[in-house]
Amino acid sequence: ARWVRDEVDGYPKLQPTHTSVSLPDVRRTTPDGISVYAVDGTIYIRSAHAGKATLYDLHGKAVASVAYTEGLTTVDGLREGVYIVCGVKVIVRRGK
Repeated sequence: ARWVRDEVDGYPKLQPTHTSVSLPDVRRTTPDGISVYAVDGTIYIRSAHAGKATLYDLHGKAVASVAYTEGLTTVDGLREGVYIVCGVKVIVRRGK
């Protein structure tokens, strides 16, 4: 963060130097080219090849194992929370 002068009132304001985005529909891609993201309570795994993925909670406990196919695979039925899938943090939320 850094201090900048507000153009409107002239007072100094603290301006962040980076922004953190944690929206559930932000896509993340692994070095292997696997894209993992969540939208409205569903985790999506997009891959150019078939494989297996283990879903971990933030305590490191394996909560599910998924065999994904070439293309798009969906994972439903998870509780709201934060999961690690293929090394990517995914936030599962339900639409309100």
